[in-house]
Amino acid sequence: MLLDDLPNTIDGLLRALRQGDLTCAQARASQRERFMLGAQTFAGVVRHVVEPWQPGLPFSGVAVAHKDIFEQDGYCPGLGRDGGQVCTGKVLANAPARLRAQGFHQLGTLSMAEDACSATAFTRRLPVPVNPLDPRLAVGGSSSGSAVAVASGMVYASLGTDTAGSVRIPSMTCGVMGLKTTHGLIDREGMPLLCPSLDSIGVLARAVEDLGHVLEVLVPSLERHDPNVSVSYWDAFETLGTGHEPVAQVVRDCWSEFAQPLSAERQRRVTQCFEQASHHVQIMMSTEVGQGQMERIRRDLACDEVRQLGMLGQALPVLFYEQSRAQRGELLQQFVESAFADADVLMLPLQLQSIPDVDEVYPGGARFSANASLAMHRMCGWINYLGLPALAMPVGTDNKGLPVSLQMIARPCHEWQLLEVGQRIQNELYGRDGIVPRTPQQKEISL
Repeated sequence: MLLDDLPNTIDGLLRALRQGDLTCAQARASQRERFMLGAQTFAGVVRHVVEPWQPGLPFSGVAVAHKDIFEQDGYCPGLGRDGGQVCTGKVLANAPARLRAQGFHQLGTLSMAEDACSATAFTRRLPVPVNPLDPRLAVGGSSSGSAVAVASGMVYASLGTDTAGSVRIPSMTCGVMGLKTTHGLIDREGMPLLCPSLDSIGVLARAVEDLGHVLEVLVPSLERHDPNVSVSYWDAFETLGTGHEPVAQVVRDCWSEFAQPLSAERQRRVTQCFEQASHHVQIMMSTEVGQGQMERIRRDLACDEVRQLGMLGQALPVLFYEQSRAQRGELLQQFVESAFADADVLMLPLQLQSIPDVDEVYPGGARFSANASLAMHRMCGWINYLGLPALAMPVGTDNKGLPVSLQMIARPCHEWQLLEVGQRIQNELYGRDGIVPRTPQQKEISL
């Protein structure tokens, strides 16, 4: 069986198995082969996991792999620092365990930025994953290996985590879909936390239906609201780009095909909340990194991003952090009342520039640009502060043919409304089968 004979979606694979177009043995062997070849080509696998395939369950035969941030059976995750280690008594973290219980088969653990604390895939000690779109392009972080594995077709879906964009940024750079869930919606047991007030588990996949399948297993009780979802737009480019924010014209042009400016009053109120929440998320993130990582910082074991954030957090007055926590609920209520007054979903930009090259945003790059780095995450962290769900997906291309992504947000615990809108967009742009992966056979890597 050829690698390219695998259906592109979970539904497609399960249908092929039911109809006899594929045997279970063929599906397993082909997925394993694709994963192994992708690991060699794209360097995103930390550890291969060997576990028995489970027949007779709803998603039996569907292969996944997850960010190396979840505890495994008898194993501690490497967290981007190393390859992990054997830990007696550890059991599979809650979220991946739920997937396993429904038949999803984990093939491995995937690379990530160190301690989940970077907007890029760069790591000091482990191989940096290669972007399946083009090896010259950067991979976003911190759920970098998850995006690479999904985009290259190595697996159907992957669990990642999102502290300030860590699911949406890598999804954007690799041209796939990423769902950041409502803060606290998915149990984080068995997952070391970087910022407890911000960290959320998310899902990356090539099709909206696949995001939905994983979400339904993780949160079967999550209410499905009226499918007649209305959408409004925040054209952030009307207010960003006038100061230090670097907004590329090609991204504006792509966005304009999807977005219609809101009223001036709505624009002002959303922009005001965006700026306030962006300020508070920096305070909360730096403070909690400082609280949780200071011992590693003192021992000079932390990466630069953790050290810089932690030192800032230690220098900030405790009152700042307490105020940011105290104002969170009120600011969320104000935003929900304004942004969702006459619509269920708010569409807004995700990226401000085209996908950057490796040497523009990785440390020590020949063309390193602070603006290019800022453009990767500027639109993300404030959503984590509010705790809202967000869906990232590519909706067009720039003048180089690279994907341009937007994001959509909804009220807390309204993920199904995001997926409903995402499904409409996917059907229009890509059809029911979602985004076709770039497989190792299709892409010759030449660095």
